Amino acid sequence: MGTTSLKIAHVKYIYEDSIWIADCKEVGMVGYQGRNLEKVKKLVSEGLQLYFEDQSFEIIEEIFDQALLKPSIPK
Repeated sequence: MGTTSLKIAHVKYIYEDSIWIADCKEVGMVGYQGRNLEKVKKLVSEGLQLYFEDQSFEIIEEIFDQALLKPSIPK
């Protein structure tokens, strides 16, 4: 019986000019963006499901406000 390892994707959400932008270096994903953070997170999750071919994966998120240049809690 084969083993499958859990894949990890580190995703940064950056709030800049009233738009949320997602960046994930592990899979080379950049550019998912929108005014609503939850919609952007959903697009990212769907994109990662395709990338990982429906294998198990975990998203580790960091949220940044570009104006503050530090992690922040979304409004």
